[in-house]
Formats: sequence, structure tokens, C-alpha cells
Amino acid sequence: PEAPRVAPSPLEGFVRASSLVAIAGSRFGELGAALASGVWLGTWGARLELSARRPLAKLTAAHDFTLQLERYTAAVEPCARLSGAVELAVCGGPRLELLRGLAVGPSVPESDLVWLPGVDSGSWLRLPVSASWSLSAELQASWSLRRAQASVVPWGRVYELPRFGAGLLLG
Repeated sequence: PEAPRVAPSPLEGFVRASSLVAIAGSRFGELGAALASGVWLGTWGARLELSARRPLAKLTAAHDFTLQLERYTAAVEPCARLSGAVELAVCGGPRLELLRGLAVGPSVPESDLVWLPGVDSGSWLRLPVSASWSLSAELQASWSLRRAQASVVPWGRVYELPRFGAGLLLG
């Protein structure tokens, strides 16, 4: 006799860890990491993504003021996908970024934090390697709804972070 078949679950979860290479506007490159977890229900799904990144070098602002930035982002996004030998998905939705600016050299205060709400979108390809492992690549774009800038007394604004960013995630 034939073994009984188990009906596949329509709910499918995933976890993805990625290396992140990004660019802020056209001003500087960044390196970091991202972790995403989500669920698919057929063609539709959603994901939560957390990422952290830093510029490749310290940023020199007006009046030779030097900054080191750290960026932490959380995004919750609805997604749609096309499945086949290679899976294609598109996601987009709200994001919240915590930007930490550290002054290099004497400064009071030494650092500052700002929350930047925004929107994020991405399209990714996933190539299954086995039943539980796959390779993926994603292109992302983000737009901050608020401007972030560094101001120093007595000069005023010495640096403004670009509102648009783009990234490539490989995992």
C-alpha cells in the first residue's frame, strides 16, 4: 500500500541573513548586515527586517569637523512573489531608522541620536540550493521622511545626511 500523503501547509516561513553594501545619496558607501524573517501565504507575505551599517570611512564635514555614523533600521513590509526555479519577490513599506552621530575629537555632547521614519522597498531573487538553504540577492531603496543634520556651535549646520539611500544585500 501507498504511504499516506501529508497536505502541504499553505503557510511558509523564512529567515535570511545578509551582508549589506549601501550608498547614502551619492556621498558615501556603507557596509553592514541585515536579518530578515517573514512568512508567505501563497503569493503574498510579509517580513520584518533589521539592519545595521556604518560608512566605510569617517565623514569630513564643513570646518574640518569629522563624524562617525552608525545606522540601525527596522522595516515591516508586505511582499508579493513569483515562484519557480528562481523566486522573485517585491516588498515595500514603512521603516524606522536610528541614526547615531559620533563626533571625532573634542565635542559636547560626544554623540547624538535621531529617529528617522521613512519608506523602504526592495526586489529580490532567491535561488534554492537545497530544501532548507538558498542564495539570495536584493536591491533596496529607502527614503527618509525627515532630514538629519549635524550642527556645531558657532558654525551652525556642518553636515546633512542624504534622504535617499540604496543598498545591495547578499545572503
